[in-house]
Amino acid sequence: MLLEKSPQKIVGISLLKQDLKKLNLSDIIFKDCDFSGSDLSGAYLEGAELIGCKAYGSKLKYAHSDDAKFRNCNLAMTDWEGAHLSSSAFSGCKLTGANFRRSHTLGISFQECILVNAMLQNISFGNSELLRNDFSEADLAGADFSDTTFKECSLRGAWLRLARFRGADLRGCDLGGLTLADAIVLKGAVVSKAQAAELLRSIGVLVH
Repeated sequence: MLLEKSPQKIVGISLLKQDLKKLNLSDIIFKDCDFSGSDLSGAYLEGAELIGCKAYGSKLKYAHSDDAKFRNCNLAMTDWEGAHLSSSAFSGCKLTGANFRRSHTLGISFQECILVNAMLQNISFGNSELLRNDFSEADLAGADFSDTTFKECSLRGAWLRLARFRGADLRGCDLGGLTLADAIVLKGAVVSKAQAAELLRSIGVLVH
């Protein structure tokens, strides 16, 4: 383990498959650390910053992670069920298969993240700008995207039951795999002519 000048910055530690439940890690900066397979359930990560870290398959159930920042991390298959993630920020992270069920996510943000097959039910993304996020095949049931702008994002094959898109701008989003029947949840959203034509083609209507 290498401790840099500040005792609050930890670099390059490996904590694979460790029991770290309820550990207080608040306000610490972790760089290039590996928590893969560890159990951080109930841990305190408020204000912490993880940069280039790995936590593949880690448990973060009911973790206290308000105002935490995650940059360029591999967080695939992490379990955040019931976690407190208000005003937390994920950028450049791999979150494939991550579980955010019943987590507290007021003000959470994702930018340039891979969220394929992630479970993001009932999360509010309203009044935000989503940049280069891949939500392909993600479970977004009940999510709120009202007045959200999508830029270079993908909702290809996502589960959107009861999601809300009123006022959302989807012109910068891949809607492939959605049928017109699925697209009823897009009521009130802005789509391009090409996207509208693709949705119509899904039910056999040809647009010329």
